[in-house]
Amino acid sequence: DTRAAVVYRPSWKDQKIVRSSLNGLAQAVKEAGISRQALILVGDFLNSKSKSVPSKLYDASFKHGYR
Repeated sequence: DTRAAVVYRPSWKDQKIVRSSLNGLAQAVKEAGISRQALILVGDFLNSKSKSVPSKLYDASFKHGYR
């Protein structure tokens, strides 16, 4: 029952997001025709209703030495 998602080509114009239970993920990805450039996310956080915090990774005010 664990939630999972596959994000195909994140941030590209042809981005696709497939959401499923972990048990059905392989079939859902196959049906979507995804075979490359995909990020796989698994966990209960996918059911969260809280707002996400945007990444500061490429923020101009990012001051740490490592990214």
